[in-house]
Amino acid sequence: MRTSINERGIKYNFFTNAQSWVENYDIQIEKDPNVYRIFYVGDSNVQGVVPYGKNMVELVEKQLNDIYAVQGKKIEVINTGTSSSSIRIQ
Repeated sequence: MRTSINERGIKYNFFTNAQSWVENYDIQIEKDPNVYRIFYVGDSNVQGVVPYGKNMVELVEKQLNDIYAVQGKKIEVINTGTSSSSIRIQ
């Protein structure tokens, strides 16, 4: 799913993949052995109400890939954040 949102005066595109995660691609179960995955779980702070490429999860992924690319490793930081998520919701 892809939709455009204008929230709090910020325009951004919101993507969800087949797994309902905030990613613009589906995460395949099989992966290359040199790919490492980190899953971010949380609320709207993780989901990111900012333009694509500027939220915390994407920035962390870029920085980690900049560091580990020289070792031939790729880092996938997967955003599973859900706005309004809370430990109080049952």
